[in-house]
Amino acid sequence: MCPRHGLERVWKASESRRCCPQCLREKKARQNRRNRAAHRERYLARKAVENAVRSGRLTKPEGCVRCGLASRLEGHHWSYETRERLSVLWLCYGCHQELEALLTGAGSPFRATMRFLLREAGSGQPREERAPEGGPTGK
Repeated sequence: MCPRHGLERVWKASESRRCCPQCLREKKARQNRRNRAAHRERYLARKAVENAVRSGRLTKPEGCVRCGLASRLEGHHWSYETRERLSVLWLCYGCHQELEALLTGAGSPFRATMRFLLREAGSGQPREERAPEGGPTGK
């Protein structure tokens, strides 16, 4: 029985939780409020993009700008400043995680991002130079 809410034990006996599902929801809500307060600019930038996509002012591309994968696109913010909130780079989950790992400890985030975009997805090698279709071949 939960001492706080008086609820019977409704979770599995194999789980090591000491509180009821209601306590867990309240705890998660407190953590979310603290996180939003601590990182207010990030929160506002995310909400601005969500609202712009919902209203049609901002559209997601068909696929990741790096690898072309069309599932689970995320917007990577260049900056969380008010005037830059809608400037996002649309990446799939995998490429976004790779970029964030690269940016951790990077001297210049812009240069690190450009190096990241120029690499072939899934490898550390730069992309091959390709001539545009129907354009000059360099000969």
